[in-house]
Amino acid sequence: MRTAPYYEWETLPDKKKVKYIFTNPDKHGIFMAGIQKLAQEQDEFVIITKPAESEIRFIHERMPLIIGAEQAADWLSGRLSVGKAVGCKSGIVWEKAEAG
Repeated sequence: MRTAPYYEWETLPDKKKVKYIFTNPDKHGIFMAGIQKLAQEQDEFVIITKPAESEIRFIHERMPLIIGAEQAADWLSGRLSVGKAVGCKSGIVWEKAEAG
């Protein structure tokens, strides 16, 4: 699934939340690995997650399984497995987002 930047919230000890925006360095969107089930009644879609990379674990323990644009065709064709994709660094960057 190609997406625009996504957000995660860090919960501080005093229960306040800090919002972070995640994107890739070139700002062209992010590809998240997922599984889609097409049905007559309702299509279903799940984003696959993995343990968060060490640099962002302070925000959240899990993160989407992000694949590079050059890997998208391999993911869709089944040539890129979850196991191989999990081992790749995401390359995403993050910063605190504006409140709101």
